Amino acid sequence: MPTSNPAIARQSAPELLKHPRHAATVYTLLALLSSVAAQGAAITWQGNSTDGSLTNAANWVGGVAPVSATDAFVFGTAGTAGTALTLGSSYNTSNTAGGAAAIDFTSGASAYTFSGAGQLTAATGGLRNASGQTQTFNNPFRFNTGSLHTLANANSALVFNGVTTLEGTTNAISLGGATGHSITFGGNLAGSAVRILTLTGNSSASTVNINGSANTGLGTLNIGQNVTVNLGSATALGSATTVTMNGGSATLANTSASSLSPAASLAFHTASQNDFLGATGHTATNNLTFNGTTAISADQTRTIILNGTGLTVASASVWNNSVTGSRALTVNGTGNTLALGG
Repeated sequence: MPTSNPAIARQSAPELLKHPRHAATVYTLLALLSSVAAQGAAITWQGNSTDGSLTNAANWVGGVAPVSATDAFVFGTAGTAGTALTLGSSYNTSNTAGGAAAIDFTSGASAYTFSGAGQLTAATGGLRNASGQTQTFNNPFRFNTGSLHTLANANSALVFNGVTTLEGTTNAISLGGATGHSITFGGNLAGSAVRILTLTGNSSASTVNINGSANTGLGTLNIGQNVTVNLGSATALGSATTVTMNGGSATLANTSASSLSPAASLAFHTASQNDFLGATGHTATNNLTFNGTTAISADQTRTIILNGTGLTVASASVWNNSVTGSRALTVNGTGNTLALGG
């Protein structure tokens, strides 16, 4: 901006800094700019360039490329660049500076497909899909905090075809608040240690497919109300995994087309609820045998329903890890077998 003082106007930046008052003003402005940059912002994708690159500043409202670890990403309707987006660099997103989530697909957003070598991380604020569309990640994806990740609005879905890293001690996903919710983990679930994955269900049925064959990051898998988990690989569960049926009408099914016999454990933790094992049409090719420890820990009536015909669900042992005394266990499912050892 022009100055009214000709003497100052003729001075160079180094000369200005020789004046204590001017130098203090410059340093204050620089500090403010640095603070704003550090805080980040919720930046919105507009996709109005000739490519779908996330590193291209022209694809973002305001023409400013995202800053890793500070910015929240907001996606709405696709622009001229289309719905195929690429990550040449990795981004760690956060909504600490504002926004509904670290990565937010708003209501009515387009169905995007992300590809590339860059890893996308949902940190503080988590991942939210309210678009009513399927958002697909072919690139590596990382859940990095204990933030709640959410599916909202009917038919919202997530597909992770690359490696998905679970880094939050507890990784919770809320789904089933509307119809048609689904999540597919097509790649492996990894982590620097075994982690908790909690699928918090609701009144509507929802589906989670775990298709990876080496899910070394999966520790406890909590299956919530009206959530169906399909195991699409015979090695989907590792020895460090405990599957917990943790809500009414929680369902676990082997859809790998071969008998599944992991060194994993199975637990039932919600009292007075019906839990389902298997699915309609399942037979001996869909058997589930848990070679870890099965815990029936609720001190009230429990009903386990086996779906299919000729299906066998077995465990090496059964024990009670929270209360003493007896409780009723009812098993339904004509032609199927539940075998509990111990």
